[in-house]
Amino acid sequence: MDAGEEVSHLILLDPFATWTDSVRLLRSIYRPLKAGDAKAAMARAARVVPAAIGVREASANLDEAHRTASLRYRPQPLALPRALLVSASENPTKDVIQREWRRLLGEGLTIAEQPADHPNLVREPAVWSVARTVEGFLRP
Repeated sequence: MDAGEEVSHLILLDPFATWTDSVRLLRSIYRPLKAGDAKAAMARAARVVPAAIGVREASANLDEAHRTASLRYRPQPLALPRALLVSASENPTKDVIQREWRRLLGEGLTIAEQPADHPNLVREPAVWSVARTVEGFLRP
């Protein structure tokens, strides 16, 4: 859109909101501490804290670089005439995700929950309901 192109429709299929994961990652250090495993807590802290606060430099390890980039990413609000968020109703973070995308996309966002978990949203039988929802959204 920076080059002046227009987006008529945006469809998000159970997207993540990785920029909201920092607190969850920091809390994950507590689990080994509670279990009395200080060594595991220190190892986890060495991985999690820099990524959670966005200070780690890109790594040669692709997974680690992806996580760091995802945590650093801060999307900006976007005004679109129409957007659809298809949300897996069994996704435990769906409320946070829906709230964040509503904040970013505003009132033009339609949210449609589908009875599935994240990986099964695009598998049978849920995929047929998703297809009907997307098709209805794209109809004029």
